[in-house]
Amino acid sequence: MKIRLTLCMLLIYWMSNAQNNMNGCGTYPNKEYWETIDAIDPIQRAQFPSTEVVKYVPIKIFNVAKNDGTGAVSLTRILNMMCFLNTRYAPTGIKFYLLETPTLLYNSIYYSINDQSVADQMMNLYNRDNICNLYICDISALGLCGYAYFPGQGPGPNNRAKGGIVLSNSCVEGTTLPHEMGHYLSLPHPFDGTSGFPSSPSSEYVTRNPNDTLNGRHKANCWTAGDRFCDTESDFIGNRWACPYTGAQRDYNGDLFQIDPTLYMCYSLDNCQSRFSPNEISAMQYCMVNQRSYLSNWPQPTDSSLAPFSTLNLIPTNTQLNIPRNFVRFNWTSTGNATSYLIQISGNTSFSNVTFETIVTDTTYLYTGQRLTEGNTYLWRVRPISKFDYCGGNSAYTSFVAGRGYGIGNQEIDKTDWNLYPNPSLNGSATLIFSNRASRIIRILSLNGTEIIRKNVPIWKQEEELETLTKGIYLVEVIENGMVSRKKWVIE
Repeated sequence: MKIRLTLCMLLIYWMSNAQNNMNGCGTYPNKEYWETIDAIDPIQRAQFPSTEVVKYVPIKIFNVAKNDGTGAVSLTRILNMMCFLNTRYAPTGIKFYLLETPTLLYNSIYYSINDQSVADQMMNLYNRDNICNLYICDISALGLCGYAYFPGQGPGPNNRAKGGIVLSNSCVEGTTLPHEMGHYLSLPHPFDGTSGFPSSPSSEYVTRNPNDTLNGRHKANCWTAGDRFCDTESDFIGNRWACPYTGAQRDYNGDLFQIDPTLYMCYSLDNCQSRFSPNEISAMQYCMVNQRSYLSNWPQPTDSSLAPFSTLNLIPTNTQLNIPRNFVRFNWTSTGNATSYLIQISGNTSFSNVTFETIVTDTTYLYTGQRLTEGNTYLWRVRPISKFDYCGGNSAYTSFVAGRGYGIGNQEIDKTDWNLYPNPSLNGSATLIFSNRASRIIRILSLNGTEIIRKNVPIWKQEEELETLTKGIYLVEVIENGMVSRKKWVIE
């Protein structure tokens, strides 16, 4: 009877935990994970040397939208997310950078996910080698804010493109990404292995004394139980909770749990979290050198902060009239150490509804889309970006009035269902990747409009290799059903 009662209590606990973990994390260590971790010398992993030599993690973001183009996360939110991530990881000796502009995926199936196997399918299709693949979509139907795959696990076309991170578009702000990145770099939750049965002899004990054996007590087991770290307090709470912890739960020795709410890897609310422990930092450093060493295969980017700016001398200037709505040339002055700029067009001064936005590497941009309405007043602004500084502010905005558009043969569109990878290219070649099947024409143009290459792509092909070209800047043009979309291709 006692055994039956215990089983019932455990069942009630797990059901309660599942209900309380709405908008939490979907990352759970499996047997393979623990076998991998336990095979590593715990002292070596938890005391891995030196955060002085910075390690760099390249990130590829896939920003998923519905088929009609709605639902994608704004580039402003993505830049703010990257700023927050690097700020929170500053003490770890690990920095993150976007290898290229986020790719928009127009796919309603991948936009709203209610089955993790669908997200796995997306990773199998789009994951890139030697990079942290990050997908932003809607996984609220799973009751999650995000999840990640541990090193060596997850879907992907090969061992260097396995797994990644899936982030819900409602959880871009806050500590979800620092938490999931911790999993990606091998960290478990502090409560893993203890949350279901905190007073069990197999769970992690509160004591940290390796000689604590008086009166039948059990000595510290923090290197072999729980999260395998001795500088994180024993934890058992597997659902979101408000700090401070004031509960009365005791462990197998009868000691009260003293849970640390400041750890990013625990389940305290976002406002409680502020750090990784030294052992956790060492484990992530160890992962970067060993399990995910392939992240270092890219040339080390220049690490520099943005210079301050007061004005960027925007052109068009305020209230400039009758600029053709499908042919607007924007110009601005450069900012020190900036490698790219976010340009935004909006119909209101708060920029709460952005009409158009893109990231460019130049200080000029020619807009040729169809989103502006003749006679309407639009505001525009830019935001400088460097490889490791995503915290730059926006310039002051100026305004212009859209005039009558120029006539064009094929209608140009802003939305693209294709991506060019890699871009910039180091060897003069790249691959066009399409998110759907259709007959297309591909044209490679010089900046003065001269056609260099023209290809017909059959309906069954979703990838097309581009020929090797010499160093320079080109325009890649895709024509599909009378619609034209273009992207700049840089060959270094």
